[in-house]
Amino acid sequence: MREILSYFKNVWGIWYIIIILGSFFVTAASIAYLISTDPVIGIATAVFLILIFYFVYQWIFASEVEASRILKIGLPAEATVLKAKETGTVVNNIYYGVDFQLEVRPPNRAPYQTEVRGLIPIVTMAQFQPGMVVPVMVDPKNPKKIALIPISEVKPAPPSPEEKLVPSKVEGKKIEEMIKKIELASQEILEKGEPAPALILKSWETGINVNGENPLMGFMLEVRPANRLIFTAEAKAVVGKASVPKYQAGRIIYVKFDSQDTSKVSIDHS
Repeated sequence: MREILSYFKNVWGIWYIIIILGSFFVTAASIAYLISTDPVIGIATAVFLILIFYFVYQWIFASEVEASRILKIGLPAEATVLKAKETGTVVNNIYYGVDFQLEVRPPNRAPYQTEVRGLIPIVTMAQFQPGMVVPVMVDPKNPKKIALIPISEVKPAPPSPEEKLVPSKVEGKKIEEMIKKIELASQEILEKGEPAPALILKSWETGINVNGENPLMGFMLEVRPANRLIFTAEAKAVVGKASVPKYQAGRIIYVKFDSQDTSKVSIDHS
């Protein structure tokens, strides 16, 4: 029970614990009343609710409670993501349920494959794509049972000095070279990449204008491909001055991304 409450507190928040405990006591009181007035209906209702709770627990919470246990007692190892499939479970619009097939490589032991279900923060989805290496903890009594080590959620940082360049301090030639490099990389992705819609999580102007007052902008994107996990990535693009309002946080745009390296994303203006 302590592990279950700890899980709710860390992932769902303290108010969820209060709501769940309150609902539990109200439900228990209601069942007690039903049993006192009509034992058959009361017992049948209690069994029905227990079964519902059991299936919900097994579907959503059991894997996370087990992961919390393994994280405390497990042995560190690394694993390669072989397959990843979303379960459809979403918690607080932040954590996505994902089923993984992994190749685990413990120290001083032959690699082996196993499966695990986990809740993954949306901002770290890109780090759990097939082919990526992730840290895990292995149950010392049953190596098939593992837990993904949580990767700290990193909020988009303010633009770095490289992102926000001040034209007066940068030679025009260097700006031209940088713009050309960005455009060449973007063109390659647009020609060979996979299309997908993307939600703009954050956008900023770098302080560089191209061909008049068209700003070079930076973006933090939540890319939503049709046949793979959602992931986050950064991109830069020159945006027409009149179109800047269309490229603000919360807007949906279209992009293309490198299927071999999802950190490479280009804005599709077509």
